[in-house]
Amino acid sequence: MSVQDVKFSELCGFEPKQIEATQVSDTHQYTLYGGSRGPGKSYWLRWRCIRELLRLSANGIDNAVGGLFCEDYPALKDRQISKISSEFPLWLGELRDSKQYGLGFHLKPAYGGGVLQLRNLDDPSKYQSAEFAFIAIDELTKNTIDTFNILRGSLRWPKVIKPRFFAATNPGSRGHGWVKSLWIERDFPPEMAIIQDEFAFVRALPTDNSHLDVSYWQMLESLPPYLARAWRYGDWDIEAGLFFSSFRRTDRDGKLAHIIAPFEIPPHWRLYGSIDHGHHASREGEKPYIYQLYAMDDDRVNPHCYLIDEIAAAEWPIEKQVAEIKELEARYGGRIEYRQGCPSMFTEWKKGAPTISEDYANTGIYVIPSHTDHVNGWIRCMEWLEDGSDCVPRFRVFNRCKHFIRIIGEMIIDERHPDDIDPDCEDHPMEAWRHFVMSRPSPARAPASAVPEYSSAWADQQRKRKRRNA
Repeated sequence: MSVQDVKFSELCGFEPKQIEATQVSDTHQYTLYGGSRGPGKSYWLRWRCIRELLRLSANGIDNAVGGLFCEDYPALKDRQISKISSEFPLWLGELRDSKQYGLGFHLKPAYGGGVLQLRNLDDPSKYQSAEFAFIAIDELTKNTIDTFNILRGSLRWPKVIKPRFFAATNPGSRGHGWVKSLWIERDFPPEMAIIQDEFAFVRALPTDNSHLDVSYWQMLESLPPYLARAWRYGDWDIEAGLFFSSFRRTDRDGKLAHIIAPFEIPPHWRLYGSIDHGHHASREGEKPYIYQLYAMDDDRVNPHCYLIDEIAAAEWPIEKQVAEIKELEARYGGRIEYRQGCPSMFTEWKKGAPTISEDYANTGIYVIPSHTDHVNGWIRCMEWLEDGSDCVPRFRVFNRCKHFIRIIGEMIIDERHPDDIDPDCEDHPMEAWRHFVMSRPSPARAPASAVPEYSSAWADQQRKRKRRNA
């Protein structure tokens, strides 16, 4: 048998929803499929890749190379490699390791000779100089937006006008926030406005897969309600696994969001700075140096805190850091009450050498050491995220603080230490925030109001109650 004897639709056996996703991906450059567990996301992804290689060959582009990625090798082996070896027919090509392409599925020359490389994302930076005719990512939310940007920068191939990006995922995990922002809420940063019409989301549920067996349905039916909302019903608002799940990007059920438009700060409000100091980035796009500027209103009974500006950078010398801080603070009249600094600023990096805080002090920028208690610091942050007695969030952030807003949506719970953030997360803006709130009194607690059971707010309440009783 050959591909000439059978139509691709018969070869892959797509369900109606998978056919819809294929049609959408033909007209959009960036297609996300799924949003729940069970609709055959990984299956669609690998077969969609084969279809793309065949389509390119039919258009005169032979020997094209595409990439199918998972977050790590065990996931790649479990979700893709093991399935490819049994699903893809031998007459079409073979799964093999080669010196030129590494592990991949190689189509036979009669079908264009294209290669589907099978790769993991343990270190996305190694693909910066790579070129792909298309890219597919299984479980996109397992990755950061920096990984997405690195890979889409590798979407280039001779004669391919618009290299495609395919992805599949569930709600939750470290990339939940940015994936939801782009594909679900369609909230694009200014630099992506030019390509926003190229993004498409095809929602699929377990009911869209007629091949699920009884045991899989039993698993879905027995999930805790909050996981069922995310995995069975594709609810992106549950944000399962996110550390700051009560952070509201948009209005929900009449509740005001934590992100607001900038306004003029009254001259009698007090201003504070906070620094999480780092120099070298450990991953592509990371910004380890953070300066945040906060404003506190004058309400002593029901205080409110505002993150009004930020500086985020990598590999800045101290002279540059200080100059930028002075310029930012000057916009507000230089009326800073104090600045918090991370512990590393007060540690000798070399015996006999001045500390970073001392270097700052020599320029007139004075910093005081921050509290080092992570767990209680995160509890304090969550308390500030709660609504005050006026039903307005105690903490709000100006929408120009884009680095903070992006990173808070990527913070996930450390499975080994549920009271802390996963150590693999880029948490520098959160650290600076924690430094600041630990320098302030705990906000006055408003009367508890009923929240829907198993909502994200309910989950936060349960976690806090557990910590207080520990």
